[in-house]
Amino acid sequence: MVHDDPASVCREARAYALLSQRALARRAGVSPATITRIESGRMQPTVATLAKIVQAAGLRLDLVVSDPDPDQRKAVAHRAGLSIEDRFREVANIDRFRKAIAGD
Repeated sequence: MVHDDPASVCREARAYALLSQRALARRAGVSPATITRIESGRMQPTVATLAKIVQAAGLRLDLVVSDPDPDQRKAVAHRAGLSIEDRFREVANIDRFRKAIAGD
């Protein structure tokens, strides 16, 4: 399995082990609400917590760190050269764009 978000990792690990959220939580030593929040994307767990959950499902968590694609590298370099004020303006523009797309 290769995933880039904790929600997918958690859901797939639980499905692999054929466990309910409650059973996985009990095995991992976390609350059922924690599993629910992670799977719904409302919570970003620490790597340690995600590893415990994956191990409780009988799997191992491996992380891969790699170079970003060239477009992402350019965006990071662009943001690094911005002042704090310009970064806030850029974020505000993105928020306005998202709201316009959503029709808000």
